Amino acid sequence: MPGVYQCDVCEHYYNSAERKPLCLPCGHDFCRDCLSKLRLYKNCPTCDTKFTCDVDSLPVIYSLIPKNGEQYFSYESQKPSSSNEGFRRHNEPPPSYENSWKDDYVPPRSNESSCHEHKFVREFWCSSCHYKICKKCLIGKHSSCKTMLVEDVINDFKLGSPVTEAVNVLKQKLDVDLAKTEAALTRNRDSLATVVEFLSVVENVRGLLKSEITSLQQHRKVLTSLSNDVRLLTGVPYNLRNAAIDQHRQVLEWSTTHQIETVNRNQEQLGQPQLKKIAELCSFAKSFKMPQPEHDAGWFGGWGSYFYGRGG
Repeated sequence: MPGVYQCDVCEHYYNSAERKPLCLPCGHDFCRDCLSKLRLYKNCPTCDTKFTCDVDSLPVIYSLIPKNGEQYFSYESQKPSSSNEGFRRHNEPPPSYENSWKDDYVPPRSNESSCHEHKFVREFWCSSCHYKICKKCLIGKHSSCKTMLVEDVINDFKLGSPVTEAVNVLKQKLDVDLAKTEAALTRNRDSLATVVEFLSVVENVRGLLKSEITSLQQHRKVLTSLSNDVRLLTGVPYNLRNAAIDQHRQVLEWSTTHQIETVNRNQEQLGQPQLKKIAELCSFAKSFKMPQPEHDAGWFGGWGSYFYGRGG
């Protein structure tokens, strides 16, 4: 386990360069390099307390920086008075704890938090609940959670977890699939817009043809009426018959002129560009295929009733 003059995360000794000891608001200290890497989590690695301040604004604990390349192993918060005391093994408990241990109780060091419920060192990480637990929590309420040693979590963070690599590969694959799906949706939207435009042109032509048919039916009625009147004029005096014929001729000329004007007006509305567009859309309609499952091959047949089954 790291000593007082070591970072709990990377276990490197503090220095005055990139591994300056920084103090979090909760009182725990870590090197600047590790806190910079963990800045996205904004939680103390020891007690899981949230902090919102920037890493560069945290105070530096200069008393924990070894002087002249010295490396300390003491648990004391002050610099050791002698070299023998200073190089005491870092995993040796302080004298104040020697007679206080009971069963397998391991007291926490000054910079290490203990479980508030069981008073044991929190040496396990619960991936399900996202905080550290002790070994009694492990066999208690966290028995069904996914847990691992804090040390293993730190090693995975430093070396790169296989799970993280698998997630990155899967993310790249999903990004490719998403790009393909978006491209297919764009093509389908363009095709749908063309179909809607085609239907609009068809409805326009259909309305013009209806107008032509109505005008021709009216002209036919006029001609039928004139024909009947001519048959009735047999035996009528010459001057009266000529007057009636002149009157019917005027009606026929008016009807014919009106019919010609209607046809010309419809042709102007339709125009060459519109006729060309209709030809292009008809060609598209013949070659267009809507993407459908293989068992549903009769998609276009459903439109037959629209184009050919509707009455004029």
